Amino acid sequence: MTGNEVFDPRSILDSAVCDPCTFDPDFPPEQFVTHFISQGSVVHATIWIAEGREPKGTVILSPQMFGGDRLESVIIPLMTAGINVMTFHPRGMWDNQHIYTLTGSIDDLLAAAAYVRSTVDGDITTPQGKPWRTDATRIAVMGLSGGGGNVSIAACAEDPLIQSAIAVAPANRSAPLLPEIIASMEPVKARTAGRVDVVATMNAMTPAENDRMSPIFQAPRMVDKNMLLVGGARDVVSPLDEAHRPIARAMRDAGVRGFDEVILDSDHSFLTKRIALACLMIEWLRKRSGF
Repeated sequence: MTGNEVFDPRSILDSAVCDPCTFDPDFPPEQFVTHFISQGSVVHATIWIAEGREPKGTVILSPQMFGGDRLESVIIPLMTAGINVMTFHPRGMWDNQHIYTLTGSIDDLLAAAAYVRSTVDGDITTPQGKPWRTDATRIAVMGLSGGGGNVSIAACAEDPLIQSAIAVAPANRSAPLLPEIIASMEPVKARTAGRVDVVATMNAMTPAENDRMSPIFQAPRMVDKNMLLVGGARDVVSPLDEAHRPIARAMRDAGVRGFDEVILDSDHSFLTKRIALACLMIEWLRKRSGF
């Protein structure tokens, strides 16, 4: 089945559970690795380009702290829905040349967005020599937990050209970590042979860095943006009462006009709601952000 400018059969498909029913041989889907520069250093990235010749919105996925979940399960549904996707490895996350920090990840996400915008003129092409078909006015950032959700909110707040952010179970950095959450993080250092020391990383952050990572502090800068906040009813890492609800209240108090919130019946990783999460993201990006 093929589509045209009058009828796009993708509009009747659920991209989260269906493969594409169209194929454009002139502008096919592509997946490849690339890199961009952040703070003078190389950052490695992976790109998924949706098929079709028309300009497309791009979602940039920021990973959890220290190389955790990048919501990989939503990448193919997003691409099937006609949305380009980028993921990247923040400096220090997997290399031994830098020290990984949350605020460094913000800088890397800002650099990633700038790189995506630089592909609009067609000088940067895919491995097949095709343009990226990038719409610079439709860039969204997205991620899970602190390294994904909080970093995405901060990048969206700080970059006037980033239109939208989807924050899945972000942390409330304006409140101290609960003792039980700190206790749950301690064993991670041993399980990762010392590579991941979440407690030390969090304790090393300055007040200014904590403000930058705080959705509540950043809320006034989100007034003209679109933001989707997704919480988990069974989340014990970013509990609804300590994280989701205070963040939602701050966004409403700040007058964020494009703010929406959804609570799904799942845990911090949303392992039982990945199809629902993909459907939610695609529908929200289309209706709220014009993707």
